[in-house]
Amino acid sequence: MKILKFIELLTENHQSDLDELNDVLVDLKDESITYELHTGYFSTTATSQGQLGDKILGLLHAKPIYEDDKWCSCIEIKQNQLVDNLVVGSRKLIKDKKIFTIFRELENISSRFDNCYLLVNFGNTYNPAIYLFILLDTEVDKGDIKLSRIYTEIKNRSSVAKSDYSYDTTIKLEDDKIIISSSDRSYTDRKFKNLIRGIDFSGFQVQKLPADDSGKIINVVVKL
Repeated sequence: MKILKFIELLTENHQSDLDELNDVLVDLKDESITYELHTGYFSTTATSQGQLGDKILGLLHAKPIYEDDKWCSCIEIKQNQLVDNLVVGSRKLIKDKKIFTIFRELENISSRFDNCYLLVNFGNTYNPAIYLFILLDTEVDKGDIKLSRIYTEIKNRSSVAKSDYSYDTTIKLEDDKIIISSSDRSYTDRKFKNLIRGIDFSGFQVQKLPADDSGKIINVVVKL
């Protein structure tokens, strides 16, 4: 099956640029079933705690945050391609034969990969679709996990603070660093040190960048 070929490529090249998989996506469309691909990290710890991610449906996140994080590829199959339906009040009865082809393909995948989750999000929802989450056995960089935890801690502290300094400060996680940008109107080194006091930065260092004409004071957290 073409979709199985697609999953095998994901297993071998899960970190590769998604552009390299475009040819396979074209092959899948030959089946007259359209797919969208989403990738990121999936953690059962995060989901059990109600901790939303920043990617598809809040279930995936860009960076690993827990030791049980797995690299995940999600195939999204939108319901709007199923055109032969019968609407009965608020309910929609699907007659389109394509739905049975979709479920047969998903069954083939689940029989081959043990670590799969299926979400059927139909009905009167904003974006009704079927989502297949495929968790791949990959090692997670513990440095990435710690950086994500540091980011979350700084972000939470800034969010609950009520001061001009906190309102004028933005915290972003970009690639392998945390960028903390503050207005020079309210920034002081003392306020910044209070913001990060007690956080474990072992394996990382905090750097204050030289001032420029932007009116911003930038501190970054980077790996040693």
